[in-house]
Amino acid sequence: MAHAYRPLQESSASGGDSGEFRLIELRRGASGEPIVCKLHHYPLDQAPQYDAISYVWGDPTDTREISSPAGSKQITNNLHSALQQFRHPDRERLLWADAICINQADIVERGHQVAVMRKIYNGASNVLIWLGGETGTDEDAFGAIDILNEKLPLEYGLLQETRANVSMADINAAGQFLSKPRWQALGRLFENPWFSRVWVIQEVAYGKDAMVFRGSRSVSWTIFRSVASRILGHHLSNWLEASQPDAMVDTLRHISTVMRRDIAFQNDFFKMLCLCRTFKSTDPRDKIYALLGMSTDPVARRIRPDYTKDITSVFVEFTVADMTAQTSLRHIIVAPSYARSESMDLPSWVPDWTQAPAAMNFDFIATYRASGDVPPRFSVSRDGRVLYVTGKHLSSPAKIGKTISEIQAVNEHLNATGQQRQPTFKWIYDWLTDCHGVAFGENVNISRDFCDTDEYTAFLKALCCELDYDVSTPPFDSYLRSIRYMYRHAKTLLGLYNPDATLQSDSYYNVASVFSQQVLVLQRDVLNSVLLKRFCRLATGQIGWVSPDTRLTDTVSVLYGCRHPLVLRPVDEIHVKLVGDCYFQGLMDGQALRSNSFSETEFKIK
Repeated sequence: MAHAYRPLQESSASGGDSGEFRLIELRRGASGEPIVCKLHHYPLDQAPQYDAISYVWGDPTDTREISSPAGSKQITNNLHSALQQFRHPDRERLLWADAICINQADIVERGHQVAVMRKIYNGASNVLIWLGGETGTDEDAFGAIDILNEKLPLEYGLLQETRANVSMADINAAGQFLSKPRWQALGRLFENPWFSRVWVIQEVAYGKDAMVFRGSRSVSWTIFRSVASRILGHHLSNWLEASQPDAMVDTLRHISTVMRRDIAFQNDFFKMLCLCRTFKSTDPRDKIYALLGMSTDPVARRIRPDYTKDITSVFVEFTVADMTAQTSLRHIIVAPSYARSESMDLPSWVPDWTQAPAAMNFDFIATYRASGDVPPRFSVSRDGRVLYVTGKHLSSPAKIGKTISEIQAVNEHLNATGQQRQPTFKWIYDWLTDCHGVAFGENVNISRDFCDTDEYTAFLKALCCELDYDVSTPPFDSYLRSIRYMYRHAKTLLGLYNPDATLQSDSYYNVASVFSQQVLVLQRDVLNSVLLKRFCRLATGQIGWVSPDTRLTDTVSVLYGCRHPLVLRPVDEIHVKLVGDCYFQGLMDGQALRSNSFSETEFKIK
């Protein structure tokens, strides 16, 4: 007989401030015996001591049966293995696990229980973080945590210096703390899908105490997070040999800074969503609902989890509510993404929170003021599909370049087809040559004299979005000089490089040494910012960067109250859709709105 749930009483009936919830009474049993349990109802504010399980559901088709007086129930194999591990052999145990304690078939109950999830985890004596059953590398992984917790200093850099002064010698010395198998085992542990699940942020942040379990091995969350923070702070993530290095760095950063009660932007739910955008959820609506309990933002506090609403409605309603409350168009900047879900049919100006951003938008690079101090003027159609917003149409692209990734792919293809190896300086030279062609035309001669002109200096400033990151960045003139010489040195290296030689000439290595230092500057301040963007020249002459999907038939406009110019695409005679934000030199500080050359327009964005 299938398990039958007795309805939970709401707060008005139970007298508790949040109504009832269920707890699992896990019956005692030896290892391998069938799981037997019983569900009990308690007022949330009068519950006995219990522990809450934080886990990943796993494959929904891979299930095991548990039994109770109310009937049998199928649960995922991952939760079943957790119950096997957490069951006591000699006494009953009270636990909370969402797949069992919430009637998942009752969407009204599900919404109510999600709304009090923070209280459920905060009321637990312990949070049991379950990373799955035992594997052959667990001993190495947990041994690595013990060693790093003991030997790796808390301060940045083994020399107790600032992060900027950590040397490669420090990094290599720290790497020797562990054997290669232990680093690899620890890397596999950090790649566990639990770390990418959006619900775990709240579950860990509001638990009184938490333990990390992998099979029978365990370590406190405090130590686990501390080790992750130190690996990140000491620049040791490469030792973990992750299959996706960037994702590994994100995981370490999330463990260190996001999965905590004092998470940033608690008073600004939009910024919290941006911070947690790469986390995943089975139900897309949970990208918003899972974070509500952590926010003090009035907009978030008015949202009630409601699983009767479709995904599109949830995303659109939050966007409109936040734009109205903040009198801001900031959602537009983060709306473009790699692969917007067609099934959701979201308007182009509404972020798809289930997807990562299409490319680093310029809001994360610097604070610009393309619309100056002019406040936004916008409204939304009754059906929430069309954003009516006032601004100025500026121009259209006249020439668009290649992305860095496209140029790198050409060189990788040459390698794969057996042609001569293309060193780093080759694709950098090709990329800079492509940018030159966009800015100055295909036949321009980038001579030494031309590189010293004001026109070329303006090009270099556009290349790096005229950024001056922080106090550790070289003076801007010195920085521009480094980028200017890098192209010249790359061209020299092309002439000196012998693809058939095992060792290159002394002249090659002398130039390569200087070039490598210039590349480090470029990597930090340019490549990371514009990796997936295209260099572009407008018909009106301005040069800068546009989104990778930009076409020559698109238009560039500035909307009142929006900090960046935007690329818009006509979809019919009346409407346009958002392609992405952009940077153009001479348009980032309100110049377009102060000019009489551009007329005011109402844009209808679908």
